[in-house]
Amino acid sequence: MRFVRPGSTTGDARVVRWDPSRGQIDESDLRAVGGFDAVVNLAGAGVGDHRWTEQRKKIVLDSRVDTTRLLVEALGTLPNGTSYLASGSAIGIYGRTVGAVDEAPRWQ
Repeated sequence: MRFVRPGSTTGDARVVRWDPSRGQIDESDLRAVGGFDAVVNLAGAGVGDHRWTEQRKKIVLDSRVDTTRLLVEALGTLPNGTSYLASGSAIGIYGRTVGAVDEAPRWQ
């Protein structure tokens, strides 16, 4: 099961359409599912595609809080609900390295 944006092209009938930025989730898709064993939320504004201004920090934070709130409220309406909700953001990988890895820019 995947949560997708409205208008997403998918051949998979097992989707829930939602738009977290507008606080919308398709209730009929949720009812068709009935419940989840677990939900993993990786949604939110990107952290590497803009400068970290005060405005951007607010966008990033709000996108995660609002998305999680929408999921909690929507999952709470399901007859069978869900047992687990895990949220993660800014998950990255540094590749295979030997030794300590830091986030210092390589051009310094």
